[in-house]
Amino acid sequence: MDFFIRPADRRDEACLWRMLYYAAHMDEDGVAPETAMTNPDLAPYVENWRKRAGDLGFIAVARTASRRARRGFA
Repeated sequence: MDFFIRPADRRDEACLWRMLYYAAHMDEDGVAPETAMTNPDLAPYVENWRKRAGDLGFIAVARTASRRARRGFA
């Protein structure tokens, strides 16, 4: 697969919530992805992301991804 890596920014918050949802295996419980946002154990990982000193992230994007996805609006 041909891809590139770009720095994550505030526009990637929805993507980060979705990744956290899958990382916590919430999909296996059959709950909606939005549930991660209200989980008090998970929310601190993404809430206020990039507003805290030291927050850093990267997003891998397939070169065949849409222009919209490449800019972080997937």
